[in-house]
Amino acid sequence: MSARRRAVAAAIREAVDSCPDGLCFAAADGRPILVNRRMNALAEALTGRTVLDAGALWAELAASEGRGGARRLRQPWLPEGEEPALYFRLPGGTVWRFRRLALEEETVQLEAVEVTELCRLSQTLYENNCRLRALQARQKALLEDIVQINQDKELLSAKIRIHGAMGGCLVATERCLAQGTDPAAADRLKDTWRETLRGLAGILPVPPPGGSDPREELLRAAGLIGCHVRFRGETPTGQRTLRLLYAAVREGLTNAVRHAGADVLTVDVAPAAGGWHVEITDNGRPPDGPIREGNGLGDLRRRLEEEGGSLAVRWAGGVRLSLELPAEGERP
Repeated sequence: MSARRRAVAAAIREAVDSCPDGLCFAAADGRPILVNRRMNALAEALTGRTVLDAGALWAELAASEGRGGARRLRQPWLPEGEEPALYFRLPGGTVWRFRRLALEEETVQLEAVEVTELCRLSQTLYENNCRLRALQARQKALLEDIVQINQDKELLSAKIRIHGAMGGCLVATERCLAQGTDPAAADRLKDTWRETLRGLAGILPVPPPGGSDPREELLRAAGLIGCHVRFRGETPTGQRTLRLLYAAVREGLTNAVRHAGADVLTVDVAPAAGGWHVEITDNGRPPDGPIREGNGLGDLRRRLEEEGGSLAVRWAGGVRLSLELPAEGERP
């Protein structure tokens, strides 16, 4: 070897040795071609000897859990790349990442990089994400509880109204049976009973304890008052969205039977941008003019708007309730 080539080789060796990372270039069969001082020091700390065979060193590191105070790290927050990586914490507290790269068919490279600060930041980020997921789970449960509380309040209010109406009907019926009354008053009493019983449609479709399907309960209650509910299209899967849908169907069912004498209610559901579009129509008598929103439709509109949805009531050619329901994850 000429003096010039020896000088170039020495310069290359010095440059590689001065690198703060560990480097090892080896042939495909594991024979070392060039190993710097840092890689030899790390190999000796982890295996007890310098690099004699790059393939054997990588296999030993992959099977090792640590040696002489060094410890293998397997935490889920450790950063991963395209190539498999091995992490070791040395007795001094520094963390090193080892990777094996194929440079070409006949050459492989082993590298060791200190990632102490990167691992600390990754651990902090991982712990913060865990806390955030736990907070999101608690928030979701709280929102579900709020929706359930609102539903229970609506149900209680409806029960109170029905209870008061039925109490008045019972008193009037008892007076009629005891004292007698004229046919016109009897007809009015019958109409009052009929309206009160129809009002039960708004509170019957509530899932009883045991987790019955709310749609089946809704259909069963509709059948009790002589109306068939027909669902068409897709069905939302989110529980909050379904509660809003069934609340709207209950209100539409009550109004269709009570005010229009309908016996068929049609519910068309289709996915829309950011949620679901719902059209509720019936085969009852068309109204004579615009619909005046009472407590039922007013409460439904407020509930939908609180949840990020909307309600439009159309009356020309027959009553049509048009709803926009938010997707399960969408909430203002």
